[in-house]
Amino acid sequence: MSTNRKRIIFLLPALYGGGAERVMINIVNNLDKKFYDIRLVVISEVNLYKDEVTSEIPIVSLGKKSKWDYIKLVFRLRKVIVDFSPDSVISFLDYANLMVIFSSLTFLKRRYKLIISIRNNPLIIHSYSKFGTLEKFLAKIF
Repeated sequence: MSTNRKRIIFLLPALYGGGAERVMINIVNNLDKKFYDIRLVVISEVNLYKDEVTSEIPIVSLGKKSKWDYIKLVFRLRKVIVDFSPDSVISFLDYANLMVIFSSLTFLKRRYKLIISIRNNPLIIHSYSKFGTLEKFLAKIF
């Protein structure tokens, strides 16, 4: 394998649910491992689709236990990012997007590309999300 592989972290709330999770699994499974060193990071331990991820891809769980873990999880994610030293971090879905943004704010010199992916209509974010106003504001900025 090439020693100059791009290092990428993909972040999801968990490996269960619908389309966004399946899209991310397809992406990580099909990227050429000769060119990419990939870590799939999940916030929660719910891993219904874990067996669909190729065994070449390490899955790192941040170990969410309750809704009160958020600050702790931000710092766990920050540690994963520091330890892996990625070229890019790509997150899917609102909860993961906010977490990676907050984790990134703790870096004075971020040396990776941060790509957040809103997997729904950003014009209606505020209507169903508990973080709606904040998400809408951050979506405009990022």
